[in-house]
Amino acid sequence: MTKCVRSSEATNYSMDRTLDLANNRWAIVLMNLLAVVGLFAFSWIALWVLWKLRPDAWTVVCTAMAWLVYRGIWADLLTIILLYVVMIVFHEAIHGAGFWLFTRERPHFGLHLPSAAYAAAPDWLLPRRQHLIVGLAPFTVITVGGLILLLYLPPI
Repeated sequence: MTKCVRSSEATNYSMDRTLDLANNRWAIVLMNLLAVVGLFAFSWIALWVLWKLRPDAWTVVCTAMAWLVYRGIWADLLTIILLYVVMIVFHEAIHGAGFWLFTRERPHFGLHLPSAAYAAAPDWLLPRRQHLIVGLAPFTVITVGGLILLLYLPPI
């Protein structure tokens, strides 16, 4: 397995492609549109899994949605925004843990408002397999963790 190396020590590496989100506004717009589509697609899949695995929790979800519509959504909207921010931090922390695992150095975290938070290892070149692991780690950890919680936590 190829090891990651510091970019200053890389002698036999050549850049194949690059994606610079700081200078490519259309890439940022496309990335965010795909994220919204993915959010809705995976939300429907998650609700279907919930319905199949925990019919008792499904009735709680339906009741909660009806209750939100009835009583107003402002407090709940603030809660959703707060949970969204917490999830972004958790997501990027998982990326950061992956970078640390391979480089043994503290990753760099940042925020480009309004569209992107990130974790990076800017002084390192990671092989494709390691980059895929770091890239897919949040999806895997959050999904598997959510399924485990779904199986064992009681409905609200």
